[in-house]
Amino acid sequence: MKRISIIFLFLLLIPSFGFNSIHSGDDHATSNDELKKNQPTKELMISTLTDLFTALEKEDYASAKEYLLFPENVPDEVLIPAMSKLIERKEISLEGIHILDTMGTFGKVVDLYGDSGQTKIEAQNLDPDSCYGLYIESSSVVVMAQWDEKSFKFFQVDNIGKLEQ
Repeated sequence: MKRISIIFLFLLLIPSFGFNSIHSGDDHATSNDELKKNQPTKELMISTLTDLFTALEKEDYASAKEYLLFPENVPDEVLIPAMSKLIERKEISLEGIHILDTMGTFGKVVDLYGDSGQTKIEAQNLDPDSCYGLYIESSSVVVMAQWDEKSFKFFQVDNIGKLEQ
């Protein structure tokens, strides 16, 4: 009898300790939302490109470097002048990013760019399964990035600013 009353008491206390919320459907939905946030998507790549453009436009090269993948031994004295010319050379623009958003195809680099994509991935010593890009057929635009389980780091951004509506 004592054993039954302890079990009954435990069952009464479960809601007050939060055990109910651990197994509720709402938490399952939240964990799915969390998983979706950690997945490479076109929307996230577009957002990251926009953040990169904003940092470049503000000449905030320290922030811009966070979105780009460079060889480890390249000094800032080389990187900063190169980054400072990306907008001027029309490698990136806000209008081009908007066009990529509406017209671009998102996917794995090897699926979008074939052998040329594979060659660029190998040159960077990256895992092809972690490399994604945006592609517009019959254009010179090239967008390639590595996905590191939480964000994109671009290793090729070419001609986005040359897209026109």
